[in-house]
Amino acid sequence: MRCRNKTLKMQITTFLLTLAAGLQVCNAAAVDTRQTDITTRPEWVSDSQFNAAILTTHNQYRRQHQGAPLKWGVDLKWDATLATAAKKYLDSKGTGKNQCPPFAHSGGPYGENLAIGYGTPTAAAKAWGDERAKYDFQKAVFSPATGHFTQMVWRDTQKIGCARKYCTSGAGIKGWYLACEYFPRGNIIGRFKDGVKIGTYKPPKKI
Repeated sequence: MRCRNKTLKMQITTFLLTLAAGLQVCNAAAVDTRQTDITTRPEWVSDSQFNAAILTTHNQYRRQHQGAPLKWGVDLKWDATLATAAKKYLDSKGTGKNQCPPFAHSGGPYGENLAIGYGTPTAAAKAWGDERAKYDFQKAVFSPATGHFTQMVWRDTQKIGCARKYCTSGAGIKGWYLACEYFPRGNIIGRFKDGVKIGTYKPPKKI
């Protein structure tokens, strides 16, 4: 399985560091822990279960860290702009039904988290959120190892839209490719102290 976090356009090796409109925004590195793909699990194939799994998991972490719950939009549907952007990217370089783009960021205008090869969307989102065990809340700075988590709970982020595609070629791993877009984007350099709160979370003790 792999995870990748993105918040702006230019990708530099394992993370992004870009200056746009006076704001520096960062990307996180990928995490690779491969697992056998599951093609028919309901959380992947059912739109309603997919939406609910992603939103529920995000909001569990956001509530612990005092972030406002994300909103899918009218009638618990995806935010149209963000979901369309995610789907467009997953379909952008694949000529076949199960062909996907490389496992790299879209370079779009939103915050972005990517994952591939997880058994369920819940498992993928939890992998992003569980990066918090590595985050230093006192230093409050960007780290490629925790960028998925910090985007998930970023205080000013209000909307999310995701898409998924089962891949057999193009991305380097056979499995479900998950892309989530966020607006407003997070991981803005200089704003981590306000953007990411410790809330009720108790970090593991350092040995």
